[in-house]
Amino acid sequence: MKYQVQENCLTIFLPREVDHHHAEEIRKNADMVIEKNHIKYVIFDFERTEFMDSSGIGAIMGTEMRDTNEMEVIFDSRSENEGFARVAVAAFLTQLNPTGEEVSDVKTAVSEAVTNSIIHGYEGDIRKISIRCRIRENTLIVRIRDEGCGMENVEQAMLPMFTTKPDLDRSGMGFAFMEAFMDRIEVESEPGVGTTVTMEKTIGKGRNIWTTQSI
Repeated sequence: MKYQVQENCLTIFLPREVDHHHAEEIRKNADMVIEKNHIKYVIFDFERTEFMDSSGIGAIMGTEMRDTNEMEVIFDSRSENEGFARVAVAAFLTQLNPTGEEVSDVKTAVSEAVTNSIIHGYEGDIRKISIRCRIRENTLIVRIRDEGCGMENVEQAMLPMFTTKPDLDRSGMGFAFMEAFMDRIEVESEPGVGTTVTMEKTIGKGRNIWTTQSI
C-alpha cells in the first residue's frame, strides 16, 4: 500500500485486490495519515486495482471525512503544565461520556507522553509542546508533539525499563504505560527534529450497555 501526501491532499494507491483482508488495514492506515497531516482531500488511485468486494467499498466509503471534532493546545514544556495537559484532554473526552476508568487511562497516557517531551525531548529547556485531539465516532485520537532532541532508535526506546535517565523515578516505564492504557500507539522521532506520539482509545469498547432487553 502506498500513500502520498501533498500539502493537505492524500493520495491512496490501492493494491491489486481490495477485499476484506485489506479493507481494515486501508482504513486504519489512511485515518492515521489523515490525522497526522491535517488532510482535507482524499484521492483513491485504482490504476492497479482489478478486484474489489463489498468490504473494500466499505473501507473507501468509510474513510474520513466522517463527523469529527478537534481541538489543539500549545504550551510551554514546564513540569507544572503536565497537569494542565491531561485535564485539557480529559475535558475534551467528556463528550463521549467515558467511564471514570477510561478518563483515568487517557490522563495517565497523556501525562507520560508530556513528561517524556519535557524530560527527554527538551531536557529541561523551556520550549513548546503541542497536543492535538480528534474525536472520530467513539474514538479519541491524541497526538503529542515536541521539537526536541528526538530519538535515534524508537524501537529500543519503547522497550520496558529502557531509559537514558536511570536516576529518575519510574524511568523506562513511560511508553509501557501508554501502551497499557491506550488501544494503539505510534511513535515517530528524528534526531534533532523532535518526536510525535499518536495514541488512540475507543470509548465504550467491551462495556456492557444496559437496555430494556437486559431485564
